[in-house]
Amino acid sequence: MSSVHEEFLQRIEFSNEEIKSIMPYWEHTCRLLGLNDKDVRIAIDEWIGKYWDMSLKGVRQCIGAYVRELIELVRMKEYQQNGAKILYCNMPTHPACLLSNKIAGGDRLHIAHPDWLVTSVMSAFFNKPVTSEVEDSFAMNPSCRHCAMNQFRIMAQKKQIITNPDAYWNWGLCCNEGPKTEEMIRCLGNDDWHYVLTTLPHDVMNGAVEADDERRVEYLARQLQEAQKKISKYTEIDVSETEVIEAEKQYFRYLQKVDDLTDIVSFSDPQPIGGNDLTLFSAPTALAFDTGFHYLEEALDTLIEEARERVQKKEGPLPAGSPRLACHFVPYCVPWIAEEFKDAGINLSINTFFATAKDQMKYNDEKDIYKKIARQWFCNPCAVNLGNEAKLVVDRLERYPVDGVLYGFFSFDRWIGSLQKMLIKTVEERAGIPHFYLEGDFFDDSSCAFQDKKARIESIGYHVKIRKLINAGD
Repeated sequence: MSSVHEEFLQRIEFSNEEIKSIMPYWEHTCRLLGLNDKDVRIAIDEWIGKYWDMSLKGVRQCIGAYVRELIELVRMKEYQQNGAKILYCNMPTHPACLLSNKIAGGDRLHIAHPDWLVTSVMSAFFNKPVTSEVEDSFAMNPSCRHCAMNQFRIMAQKKQIITNPDAYWNWGLCCNEGPKTEEMIRCLGNDDWHYVLTTLPHDVMNGAVEADDERRVEYLARQLQEAQKKISKYTEIDVSETEVIEAEKQYFRYLQKVDDLTDIVSFSDPQPIGGNDLTLFSAPTALAFDTGFHYLEEALDTLIEEARERVQKKEGPLPAGSPRLACHFVPYCVPWIAEEFKDAGINLSINTFFATAKDQMKYNDEKDIYKKIARQWFCNPCAVNLGNEAKLVVDRLERYPVDGVLYGFFSFDRWIGSLQKMLIKTVEERAGIPHFYLEGDFFDDSSCAFQDKKARIESIGYHVKIRKLINAGD
């Protein structure tokens, strides 16, 4: 392997000893995903160095955690050939459900969110969106504007980029296209694609607080419990409540640390780190790594200390007093968006989708572990009715000081796209701060003209700064 790959792994905090042992697997990963020496060199010189704050060791460690998980994903076939069971899941989910299977199985079972992992790593760190590889013959081509994760799942199965799992746990609680994707894979001739579906009817009144709806919480809890039994039949590994409790503890410890970092970022001026870097740590609160939270938590502990040091020194990407925008989703798969906002003098800040810890803490006294997970799940804006979602988002906007909210990047999405546009007016009226919409594709923005995006971002920046000046003078 060329020295550029060693340089890349060193850059993201792999030790020299680790590089020696892991290089053959990294080489296989690059070959399978079509990453050549030039791609890796561009990533080092022109991509991660520009769009990610590589001066922070915690950020470098976190990117390293993502890359380790990607290598583990590619090794799944090897693990399977040696007798281990493989369990995949889509995203978003509650991490404890998948992680409890890993805790129960140890080396006898490996878990992954392959579609999220590959689409995120390839776009965010290498500028190689997987949607560009999807062929018309796969029945889900880019021109139809499907979610990249569903597109990749079909492509990966047809091209055998990833090994088939023993079971795929599909959380159809948000994305209605997810379950159809599993069925399409089966219909395309893969009878060994075993999937277990967890879903919910949308049968609550608009505005009902679903985490407090005992009927709904009980229903989801039992759905999760029954799904686990079906998963165990495929994996031949039983998962006890003790292991689910342990998984939830590991998840919640990480979530609370993400919440600590969110508070540091939100209540400090200047803002010590950018929205992309914050979201890099927030995303794993909606999924589980085969490597667990170990590498992520190590990186998070480092970043929290680095952020505190910046606060003491009054340092940050932008000067004190710079406006900040919350985002429905900080678009970390197209990280140049945040850089353009920074050039316009605007910080992208919290991600309302992932800022769930304080809401989930209300339900720590729940004794039934599956009901506890269900209540925590219903604290996610994506998981509840539109009125409940608006309340959760407004609560977060009132909790954290921001000058506006940015929506967009999911216009194409059957689940998020229309709901975002319906949500904006309600939340804007209740929160009393301006909301902006930026068209785009969260996973691949190559279809949109850069200059059009730049002009729109500059316009948003001008509006926010003028409004902040007017408010300061009142």
